[in-house]
Amino acid sequence: MKILFVSAFALAALVGFTASAAFASPLTERQQAAIREEVGEAMKGFIVACERIDLGETLKFEADIPEFRFADTDGQLYDYPTFKKNLTDLFAGCSAQKIFTRRQEITVLGPDIALVAWHGAIELTQKDGTALRSDPYNGTFLFRRFGDAWKIAYQHESGPAPQPVGPMTSDEEQLRRTDAELVAAANAHDRERWLACFEPDAKLLPPGGSPLTGKESIRKFATVVMSNPDFAVAHKIELIEVSPARDTGWVSYAFELTVRGEDGRPAVEMGTDVTLYRKGADGKWRVLLDAWSPHKATTGGVALAVTALLDDYFLAVETRDAAKFLRLFAENADLTVFENNELRFTHRELAEFVAGFFKDYTDLRATWEKRAVQELSPTAAVVTGTFKVEAKDAKGAPVAFRNAFTFVLVKPADRWLVQHVHESSLAP
Repeated sequence: MKILFVSAFALAALVGFTASAAFASPLTERQQAAIREEVGEAMKGFIVACERIDLGETLKFEADIPEFRFADTDGQLYDYPTFKKNLTDLFAGCSAQKIFTRRQEITVLGPDIALVAWHGAIELTQKDGTALRSDPYNGTFLFRRFGDAWKIAYQHESGPAPQPVGPMTSDEEQLRRTDAELVAAANAHDRERWLACFEPDAKLLPPGGSPLTGKESIRKFATVVMSNPDFAVAHKIELIEVSPARDTGWVSYAFELTVRGEDGRPAVEMGTDVTLYRKGADGKWRVLLDAWSPHKATTGGVALAVTALLDDYFLAVETRDAAKFLRLFAENADLTVFENNELRFTHRELAEFVAGFFKDYTDLRATWEKRAVQELSPTAAVVTGTFKVEAKDAKGAPVAFRNAFTFVLVKPADRWLVQHVHESSLAP
């Protein structure tokens, strides 16, 4: 079965995190920050409603308008009545849902439009007790302002087919899930849920600060950090190890920590973290010690023009012109790319992927099967549809790819640029 991100996480996506404007805008930094905070709060409410399987509350965050569209993994587009029916059927058949947020970006496209790019995982329990997990899971949401409320007017989901979740048999897998819960609780700004992941005598070793020992000290730290409106953590696990005695283990990962800076703009700190866990008498893993160190900090939006950009996009693919291809993308901190359940958040990471793709494939021929352009504002647009790429691999064998896609484009000055890409694989 399909999971709707609600599982409109299983029809779509989640948590209230970071942001920054992707293009020159008449909005002031303070106005943009206010919009990011409002949209972040709307996302939090949406997630909470999804996890509670509260249909009425969830639909309050969806825009019941003729232009509403939901794009699923297969590239099918649904209007609001069909989406509502699918969501109603989904909620009627499930008893629990957990949403794990690993990364979320909020980009202001105008005074009444904002883009939310979400990456994480979803776990859904059906009423017969079967638990299904889709991991990784990506969601694209376009929010529009209706009076005093922000609502989802467009969303696109993608992820692998949900897999049954059986009893955890390995300590490594238990550690991985405990660590995912730790990060999800932090991104939900749920202090007590986060503290439940710690031992009573746990210790934090913040960089450049004094050690924090015991839950009360850690609670005060969490209260301050999670009160920051833009606070969010994205992490990539690099190593999981369990001791020979199977009673302690550690997780090493790279992280990106986002907070709102003194200037009102999001600031991103990148670094590495090592978390030591201890296994309790109840068989549960809890944090015993957490130490992290930063690397560096940085601060962080027609039809004819957009169509011309799309044609240039495929021309660059067919000619394998990486430089021309990359010039079509917004080179800023808000660039987000979801590519078949992988994510690339920086221009550099996208460049590395493109270089590898053009090295591995030759005789490229790309075809738009269908595409629709929707103007959101004079400086923002969304394009949806499907495309096909035929090529030869490194051994000269013919290959073909078909993808459903959503592109969000912005116009920062005199030309349109790709700000966000969400692609999901289709059967050739």
